[in-house]
Amino acid sequence: MDCLARNQVKAPDKSVTFSPRVINKTDVDFSNEELFLLNIGMKYSVHTKKKDLVTNPALEAETAISYLPDSNRECYRWQVAKRLASPYD
Repeated sequence: MDCLARNQVKAPDKSVTFSPRVINKTDVDFSNEELFLLNIGMKYSVHTKKKDLVTNPALEAETAISYLPDSNRECYRWQVAKRLASPYD
């Protein structure tokens, strides 16, 4: 690695400037946090919840229980029912 550093004859050009990612052409003033999020890019944008996402815990639990062996299903159904009836115990 030292060999590569010693053989470098030209320093990298640090004068390269890039255009800003976000150019606001509207009348809306964005906060610093909003501009930061926009500058990060679409990869990090806020997403909405998928419409087909199941939000019923009983249905989700039953789907998971259906993959268990037959001998264990009733025990887990009872535990889920108890937890759903009083979730803060």
